[in-house]
Amino acid sequence: MSLQFQPPNPLCGALAREIADAARELACRIDLGEFDDLDKSQMDELRVLSDMMLHWAAVAQAMEARLAVLPYTLTDTGGTTSLAICN
Repeated sequence: MSLQFQPPNPLCGALAREIADAARELACRIDLGEFDDLDKSQMDELRVLSDMMLHWAAVAQAMEARLAVLPYTLTDTGGTTSLAICN
């Protein structure tokens, strides 16, 4: 099963979009030659990092979408008690 990052969904939070944006920015910077001073193995690691970030963006998006349909979640607007997150 391959996860693909989908276009932004209004029910999903910003985490997936932030991760995907960072992954695309890294890939763009690699393509523009910003890291040309690195050796081949380091460049390959950066490309793998960008791919992994896109994978985790898709995972985060799936989790956010699942949370959006459950009662008592962050996106619950039905007047019920919402989940509190404390740092």
